[in-house]
Amino acid sequence: LVRKYSWMAAAILPQLPSCLDLVHDPEGRSALVWMLGEHGEGLEDAPYLLEQIIEDIAEEDSSSVRLQLLVATMKLFFKRPPECQLMLGKLLEYAVDEETNMDVHDRGVLYYRLLKTNIAEAQRVVCSPKEPVDQFAEDQVVETQEKLFRHFNSLAVIYKKMPALFISQVPPYTPGESTAVGDGPSLTELPPAEQPQELQAPMPVVTHGTSTSLLGDFDQAPAQHSPGMGHAAAAGPATLLTGDLAGLLQDPKAAIDLDPNFRLTPQGFQEQWMSLPEGESQRYDLLVVPLPSEMEQTMQGSQIVTMASSPPDHEIIKFFFYAKQQATPTMFFIEATIDNRSSILTAIFKCTDASSLPQFREHFRKSLVGKWMPLDL
Repeated sequence: LVRKYSWMAAAILPQLPSCLDLVHDPEGRSALVWMLGEHGEGLEDAPYLLEQIIEDIAEEDSSSVRLQLLVATMKLFFKRPPECQLMLGKLLEYAVDEETNMDVHDRGVLYYRLLKTNIAEAQRVVCSPKEPVDQFAEDQVVETQEKLFRHFNSLAVIYKKMPALFISQVPPYTPGESTAVGDGPSLTELPPAEQPQELQAPMPVVTHGTSTSLLGDFDQAPAQHSPGMGHAAAAGPATLLTGDLAGLLQDPKAAIDLDPNFRLTPQGFQEQWMSLPEGESQRYDLLVVPLPSEMEQTMQGSQIVTMASSPPDHEIIKFFFYAKQQATPTMFFIEATIDNRSSILTAIFKCTDASSLPQFREHFRKSLVGKWMPLDL
């Protein structure tokens, strides 16, 4: 109803806070969340109502509610950035790192990349105007419903339009030949009201691989200032999405700075390794098993030094690596084993400062991604 009669939103919005406590079915909660995102600029408490739901998102069973919450928070962020930036960061972090539903996860990844690439473009995509709702499905005349039923196994049922209204031909084609799915009439047999306006116009040519791809090379598209967003938008996504999401907007390799000139003697390595407690083990599935020389070269490029490695002609190849954090005494040690038969790399990590180990472990993993492991989504 609000989609069709948008002027009624001002009268409905004040009732939303009480409705959130009363409505429990997923479809109803999704509708309430949608209204908070679509018309939240007219309700003072809209960001805080969404924040309450975000705080308990791990307990939200419905993926449709979580997806609608992601969309609504993004929309409200562009309308009220100062109040929404922190909770949007938390929500995106959950969607990217913890979400198990692929639809919600992929939408979170898309929004994150949009914000990282160009905030003005992200606002254009997320807040684009919607087509007005002229009628509801249950109000359609019987004749139209019968026509749609003839194309039941096609997109016509989803679009609620005859195929000729959203399908057009491009040369080469046979004049008068139908492009509709099923046994419906051809384009030339349709009454004028149902013939597509773009029938005689060629479809636009889409060029792939251009620099305007939002999910392509992020470094080629610096963030633009969005009119009406104020100083916060000009600062870029790293400033807008502070808090828990700040780490996501940085290069993971930049999270830890290693000393490229640090060296240990074999005796010093053994003494350090033996003195540290039992290390943490991590398994990695490799797409391709690297040669020992290739593995050592990859580690060297990530400021990780090779202490020793086994001969390359063995089925099990073992490496010992170490590194030192720049400007601190923290040292890291790795015992890596590659099984050529199963293409599995098992690494045991040790560190003189346990708090720095997660960053180094991620640094090690990132050095393998793109060469021996699949790229991150």
